[in-house]
Amino acid sequence: MAEHPTFGEWLRKRRRAMDLSQRQLAALAGCAEITLRRIEAGSLKPSRELAALLLEKLGVPPEERGQWVRFARGMSEHPSEKRSAAELPARTNLPTALTAFVGRERELADIEHLLSLHRLVSLTGVGGIGKTRLAAKAGERLLRDYPDGVWLIELAAASTDLVARSIAAVLGLQSFNSSAASITQMVINSLRTKQALLILDNCEHLVSASADIARLVLSRCSAVRILTTSREPLGIDNEITYAVPPLELPSRSGAPAEVQSSDSTRLFLERARLRNNRIAANNADLSFAVQICHRLEGIPLALELAAAQSDWISLAEIAAQLEKSFEILSEANRAVPVRQQSLRASLEWSWGLLTDQERVLMRRLAVFFGSWTLEAAQKVCSDERVTAQAANLHLRTLVRKSLVRVIQRPEHETRYAFHEIIYHYTREKLVASGEFDRLAQRHLDAVLEFVRVTEDKLHSAEEKHLIEQLTDDLPNIRAVLEYSLTHDPESVLRLAAGLGWFWFRSGLFHEGRQWLDRAVTTHQRAFAQQNPLPPEQAGTLQKALYAGGLLAHYQGDYVAARTLAQDSLTIAQTLGDPCGIANSLCLIADGLMWQEGNLDSALEHILEGIDLLRESGTKWELASALSEMGFVLLAQRKHREARTVLEEGLQLARAAGDRWIICVCLSNLGSLSVQVGDLEQGYRLLEESLAIAEDVRDVINTSWAMKELAQVSMQLGDHERASELYRAVLEECRMTGIATGEADALRALGQLALGTGDYAAAEGLLRNSLKIYGHTEERGIAVCLLSFCELAKLRGDFALAVVLLGVVDQQVARITLSPLEKTQFERLKQACQVEAHGDEFTTLWNKGRQVRLSLVQQALLASNPQQLIDP
Repeated sequence: MAEHPTFGEWLRKRRRAMDLSQRQLAALAGCAEITLRRIEAGSLKPSRELAALLLEKLGVPPEERGQWVRFARGMSEHPSEKRSAAELPARTNLPTALTAFVGRERELADIEHLLSLHRLVSLTGVGGIGKTRLAAKAGERLLRDYPDGVWLIELAAASTDLVARSIAAVLGLQSFNSSAASITQMVINSLRTKQALLILDNCEHLVSASADIARLVLSRCSAVRILTTSREPLGIDNEITYAVPPLELPSRSGAPAEVQSSDSTRLFLERARLRNNRIAANNADLSFAVQICHRLEGIPLALELAAAQSDWISLAEIAAQLEKSFEILSEANRAVPVRQQSLRASLEWSWGLLTDQERVLMRRLAVFFGSWTLEAAQKVCSDERVTAQAANLHLRTLVRKSLVRVIQRPEHETRYAFHEIIYHYTREKLVASGEFDRLAQRHLDAVLEFVRVTEDKLHSAEEKHLIEQLTDDLPNIRAVLEYSLTHDPESVLRLAAGLGWFWFRSGLFHEGRQWLDRAVTTHQRAFAQQNPLPPEQAGTLQKALYAGGLLAHYQGDYVAARTLAQDSLTIAQTLGDPCGIANSLCLIADGLMWQEGNLDSALEHILEGIDLLRESGTKWELASALSEMGFVLLAQRKHREARTVLEEGLQLARAAGDRWIICVCLSNLGSLSVQVGDLEQGYRLLEESLAIAEDVRDVINTSWAMKELAQVSMQLGDHERASELYRAVLEECRMTGIATGEADALRALGQLALGTGDYAAAEGLLRNSLKIYGHTEERGIAVCLLSFCELAKLRGDFALAVVLLGVVDQQVARITLSPLEKTQFERLKQACQVEAHGDEFTTLWNKGRQVRLSLVQQALLASNPQQLIDP
């Protein structure tokens, strides 16, 4: 690769090419000749201001000066080494702008400089000042400086407890978590070794929550920097606040060239010419442009709103309208700051230019949160005053007038949204109109209908697409849930229950349980005097209890899951609802299997449920029950019965198009094939399951399939592949906060280390695994102790190995070991019996059976296992 010149060398060459002496260039830049001589010699770096002046005088284009200033200051490589944004790998979610970015060169240089010195920079200013666009542009220019990406986190539609979840979503982390704290930890784990820039956009309504997450990320992720946009600083240590100024205003008496060079004039004229290419650069138009820019105080959003009108009225008329509207507004509302008056005046004026029907639609659209679709706008906002067809036309007009923005993504339905300041303005209009409650109820009805229609389809081939749609609508879903909690207790229960599978499949376990708990409590309080409930309400309550139990089970809260499942079963039995009874029985069976290890009782419950589903259930419900039955039979090593049941379940799931259940059946069939010795078939089925799980973004089944594939790889002797898979499981579980999965992966990696003779590494991995299992995951603890037993045997400490076997033996009565784990247990027992003869083996074995599990954990975590032998 060719070696690039230093800045001093480049400066000398450029100066000479332009036939300038050092004295001449120094005079142009306003610096001493000796200063320029030292810069060219490389003994002095220019200040940021001097570098910018030199670059200007040497003809470097404005859009390139920022990176050249950084080069001159020794903060970046030669600009020719930098790849264009198009050449960079995809390591950002920054949106592609539909219009050119105008001006702001000084601000961009300031931000780049501040971020080179400080790790937290907050862009502050009034709404509409251009904070978001400026932050995004700065991030785009800094892409090359952050190998792990520049990530924009939009917080406008988030609530206080969802800041960390919003960051997790942007980073591609699925939030299978039980609390905000665990999601925060997941984000920190993801960023701990990364060199990345996070742009937290629109923090003003979440200052405290944003400050908390920023403080944690900065304290624990040493190479991460944060750029925020907010109307007020976060107020934490080491935060650098940068007040975003209005765009530079033109001179009222300047020459045409000077007027056109100001940022505010450039922005206004460029946007206006997009609407009307007949706008000229004559003195008259420039004069009105200057008037408009000053009247709007150089605020970008206001300038764009004004420019949007140029396709039907002249610049003179725009200027005249602004004069009239602003004077009235200023007199009517002097309590707000001047800039807010000006921005509000622009909005009032834009509002005044709308027809009556356009105003009605625009204010009604403020009932939505986040964004909306055309269909939703027609359903919620249309009536005899604004028909659905008219709503379609008026929405298009609002988009054209820059009052509504369009959100388009590949394979997603087009959505619409207000800019934040316009949303607040139109929301005020909606409340003042007296229509809010009626619109909020229609919004609730529309979301309820959508959830009702999609509920069963979530178990079909449409699942992936529908989950994406529901995810896009989450801000609206949360809004109507919150509204119905205080206005419609029956509807809030229907909505929360109808979203049960969505909460589960989206990994929103914690949030889903919160909404379900609040909905059930609200409903029970409202209808406390109504006993019994009408059948329809009782059925909805049963669904809500079942959904809450399902989420609790996957959170590992088995006690709550059992209670909710039992309550669900009681209601279903009272109603004579066979599907409700069957689903509740299967959920109870899950608890019996995973919490108690009671396979026989679990199987009895599932069989009872299957009998009901064969008569009355849907294909996916029966397929789900069969997959659970197959798993229990597999654990009982009843291979022939398990295969029959799982193949039937797979056939039904494929007929229904339910890819989640297809994935589960394939995974169980793969495990079955492995158990009977057909490793090749097992590997193929597990890989097929893994591909589906990854496609439908199912972290639990992805991790499960990878874990099973790793076990097959170990049996095939491919320890390298097994290690690779287990490390992938470990990373996946760490990123998503699945603690039990993380502990399982650590134990498996410890077992692999034992096979390679790296006992020290194995002990560290096993200790970390045991620590994560804690005092609640009895099965995990028992399996981990088997690996500690293996370690003791390999080190020749057979006394410790026998004691640990005794500990595991006392646990086996309450848990279920897999076939491989049972084989490991028996193999270790036989080996220890050879080394520890007769009474010695029995004494040590009984000692293990009698010792408290907590004492065993304490001894192993403290690296003092001998106290188990000689207390």
